Amino acid sequence: MKSLCFPIASRTLPLLTVVAALLTFSGCASLDDVIGEVERRRVPDERTIVAGLIEALEVGSRNSVEQGSALDGFYANPLIRIALPQELTEVDRRLRRLGFERQMDEFQLRMNRAAEAATAEAGDVLLRAVRSMTFEDARGILGGPEDAATRYFERTTRAELSERFEPIVVQAMDQTGLTPLFRFVIDSYNRLPLVEPVTFDVDNYVVDATLDGLFVLIAEQERAIRTDPAARVTDLLRRVFAEQ
Repeated sequence: MKSLCFPIASRTLPLLTVVAALLTFSGCASLDDVIGEVERRRVPDERTIVAGLIEALEVGSRNSVEQGSALDGFYANPLIRIALPQELTEVDRRLRRLGFERQMDEFQLRMNRAAEAATAEAGDVLLRAVRSMTFEDARGILGGPEDAATRYFERTTRAELSERFEPIVVQAMDQTGLTPLFRFVIDSYNRLPLVEPVTFDVDNYVVDATLDGLFVLIAEQERAIRTDPAARVTDLLRRVFAEQ
């Protein structure tokens, strides 16, 4: 009887080779075990890579927003705590010498409270940037430096976040009493004899510092996912980033 022969697509040959090798060296392993091992050894395809990266960015951005918007998320974190601006260094020095230590400390605290309030509103902007990412963006991020995703976020969201943050920062500064405190600080300094009067846009300073801090947190999350297997909290993340 003539045997029937069916062509096998060439793309399946590597898979069959792997299966054969695993069967040879796996002893009594079941076929299910072998197939599972083959699946684990497969290099993720492009769709899987993009899906994994999107998941990584969603996890990282969500964690960053939660971390930064928590009470003391900025103030207790030395990496992103908003310090007094350099332009007010002399103001701070002179007023502290005159007994205004509490007011100057409170001024710094309230700037950070405004940043924490604004950061809570960043989530949907970051998520939209993730979901509008192209495959070229994804490939560039995956193969790029350890802050490639952070650079992508900054490039695609900073302007919108700045616009979104400004009214929130202004409102938070009013609610926490930062605005009148700032006026008190500046007016107290400007009334001193023989000083150059100071003007300063504290609203813009806090907005910019909040954005800088948020992107620092995102960069930390990105670095962890790239380098620390424990930070890859889903199977998809583990599969995609294990190949990098």
